[in-house]
Amino acid sequence: SYIQHMTEKVKVAIIGAGPAGLCGLSHLSKFPDRFKVTAFEQIGSIGGTWVYTDETGIAKETGLPVHSSMYKNMRTNLPKEVMNYPGFPFSKHLPSFIHHSDFLEYLQQYAKHFDLYQYIQLYTQVIKVVPVHENEKCKMKNGFLDDVVWHVTTKNVITKEERSEFFDAVLVCNGHYFQPHHNIAGISNFKGSLIHSHSYRTSEPFQSHEVLIVGCGQSGIDIALDISTVAKNVHLSHRGRAVSSNSPLPENIYRIGTTVSILENGCVQLENGDIISVDSIILCTGYEYEFPFLVPECGICVTNHRVRPLYKHVFNALYPSLTFMGINFLILPLTCFDMQTQLVMSVFTGCIKLPGKDAMIEDGEKDFQRRLKEGYNPRHAHLLSSAQWDYYRAIAAIGKFPPHEPVIEYLYEQVGLDRSTNVVEYKNYQYEIIDSEHWIRKDFKSTS
Repeated sequence: SYIQHMTEKVKVAIIGAGPAGLCGLSHLSKFPDRFKVTAFEQIGSIGGTWVYTDETGIAKETGLPVHSSMYKNMRTNLPKEVMNYPGFPFSKHLPSFIHHSDFLEYLQQYAKHFDLYQYIQLYTQVIKVVPVHENEKCKMKNGFLDDVVWHVTTKNVITKEERSEFFDAVLVCNGHYFQPHHNIAGISNFKGSLIHSHSYRTSEPFQSHEVLIVGCGQSGIDIALDISTVAKNVHLSHRGRAVSSNSPLPENIYRIGTTVSILENGCVQLENGDIISVDSIILCTGYEYEFPFLVPECGICVTNHRVRPLYKHVFNALYPSLTFMGINFLILPLTCFDMQTQLVMSVFTGCIKLPGKDAMIEDGEKDFQRRLKEGYNPRHAHLLSSAQWDYYRAIAAIGKFPPHEPVIEYLYEQVGLDRSTNVVEYKNYQYEIIDSEHWIRKDFKSTS
């Protein structure tokens, strides 16, 4: 392979030092003789969306939009027994469903254990990534995966100083829980408090309010439960089947139909014709993918929540030395990042060769068309959910590395059932993994 004949190290840039970026960093840094890796993180600490802040809007320290979507009381909706990086378990003394601060501490322990801080440039925002073709006399020897190197421009968010550097490959790990999405007509007519879940921090401002929550995915339900302790009533509006449709809810949470629009008088019109009046609206309507640093020449388009052209949700089919980590959703995050990183490593180390450009584009298109035929919403090009296990097995087979342990699949699916039937109390269960196939559920601690 090319890499084995190179005299110079392959330079790799990682954009973001959240869970996906740290995963990429730990794998690449295991080969210091082959790779020279640098991770760029725009805030002053690692952890990405798991770095809680009371701030919303623009961060005082950096002048950038606040990245985190954490709220004060948030606990994970998956148990720690399946939330870890493979081979690096959480502390045994923690409960199964942990507070966000414990998850951040785990990421910090991971970075320390694998000595990753030395590769991370904090307060460094990537502002531009430009593909430069070999024949344009770029300053670097190339030949790694494709005929481009990447001219990466960064900016120190404190001093505002800009720097540029060439890299052979780029891992995009900037997350996708920071750019809010909504499509409710007449939203500007609403007279009360209106926020997206990205800016939800505590329940206090909603004391005695009639609150409408639009979107009944996991964050919608979790925020509804958090607010129900202080709000007068919480109205859960959703399209399609809700996460908790079979579960009992607190007495002041009501499931209502789809929100269609906000009328001129500020009232909310539902699909069934009902009109309700509320004090506050929280939009739990998901997020958009955003890669503001990628110039059009990178060849990446985002249309209707689909990033393309990607091969296996990871490689830019036009220039496969530009890769994306963790753009899928409804996943077991750290397992997904680890599997995708191992696939990238198999390619970067020359263990396997990717198909040609046309074959990769066609593979991505086939995957999308199959989803449409199966009745997926067109915005769900990167949704995995229960399809994630076959996806992990498929990329493990391509990359020639072992697939995930079956026990995490079984436990993940069981927790999904528990959530759908007992959303109020499922986080009080404790789990223990016995071996690669078996787990047990221990004491149920009732909160009532």
